[in-house]
Amino acid sequence: MDIININAYKLYCNLQVNYGTEPVSYKVLKNCHLATMLANGTPYGLIKDAVIVLKNDRIIWSGQATDAPQKYQDAEHIDVEGRLVTPALIDCHTHVVFAGNRAREFEMRLNGASYEQVARAGGGIVSTVEATRAATQEALVSAALPRVDALIAEGVSTIEIKSGYGLNQEDELKMLRAARQIAKLRGIHVTTTYLGAHAVPPEYTGREDTYIDTVCIPTLHLAHTQGLVDAVDAFCEGIAFQPAQVARVFDAARALGLPVKIHAEQLSNLGGAKMAAQYGALSADHIEYLDVEGVAAMARAGTVAVILPGAFYTLRETQAPPHIHSARLRCADRTGQRLQSRVIAHDIAFAYNEHGLHVISHDPRRGPLRRDTQCCKGAWSERLWSDRGRCPRRSGGLECTAPCRVVLSDWL
Repeated sequence: MDIININAYKLYCNLQVNYGTEPVSYKVLKNCHLATMLANGTPYGLIKDAVIVLKNDRIIWSGQATDAPQKYQDAEHIDVEGRLVTPALIDCHTHVVFAGNRAREFEMRLNGASYEQVARAGGGIVSTVEATRAATQEALVSAALPRVDALIAEGVSTIEIKSGYGLNQEDELKMLRAARQIAKLRGIHVTTTYLGAHAVPPEYTGREDTYIDTVCIPTLHLAHTQGLVDAVDAFCEGIAFQPAQVARVFDAARALGLPVKIHAEQLSNLGGAKMAAQYGALSADHIEYLDVEGVAAMARAGTVAVILPGAFYTLRETQAPPHIHSARLRCADRTGQRLQSRVIAHDIAFAYNEHGLHVISHDPRRGPLRRDTQCCKGAWSERLWSDRGRCPRRSGGLECTAPCRVVLSDWL
């Protein structure tokens, strides 16, 4: 059965355990179809009639039901009722920590203003900076949690959270602390990205180099010292920073041992993606104006192409990312990572390799992906803990000791 024909509703099982006081508990998920993403000769490494064995909140075995270890026969069995089980999703590009809104800009866009025109009129990123600076860390966290909860409800187990709306030392660090706090308040894995080079703050207009050297880079060093940053990002664009300026930020990140990523080629082609690839960038995001040289550089470096259709359509853009058939990129939309694919703009595939998921695509001709509220049965009511590490591969069953989240979907 074609794996594309699945319902995208992600159902989580609440398996939280009070460590140190509760005894070891085993559960067996039976009557499921398992997408292992292994090269076993079937699409998506599909195992039909599979079982998954859980020890408290960890997957310890998965594979064909007939191969299940006998020692788990007496464990509690939960009938998944023929659903497809896949790894949970990653949102690899988020700005969930911010204050304010851009409602005023909506009318401007309806009247034909481009994103660049809105930004140069004081809207866009800079308008959010003012509200974010005025907000407390607690207010930022409170505003962000509903956004994070929505992602969790959609099957996301790991999110990246960027700074970039403070644009000064105090408020950039405040945003990163808010992101770390979210990780403590929700059962979701959070990685933080320092995006101090997101835009030129109003007080540094015309002094971009001064901002990079006296604010952006020193704040990066301080964030690293305080353990607040996992990666470094920058916006390379005419309304933001030039490649040479971004390169100085990346040099500082490299000296600290931090990986980099880039917002590039969204409104024009400055060669930012190609430059970032020279630093072994994790990803280049947006890339609507990416050219053949940029594609080749990213392919050589293994830099992931992250396309953001939500931003594309919200901003009413018309320049779609390139369809390059001569080079293969690892491509993802903002709910995934590490998909071996060509750059495709419209029929988005959700993917990540670090946690095992490669492809679950949706053909829009089949109609919209729909949420099935009827698949919540008994204990299957909240969320299922997620795989946060690379599962060891072996033939037959999978054995893993990482906390695991899985996503359950109905066949259409």
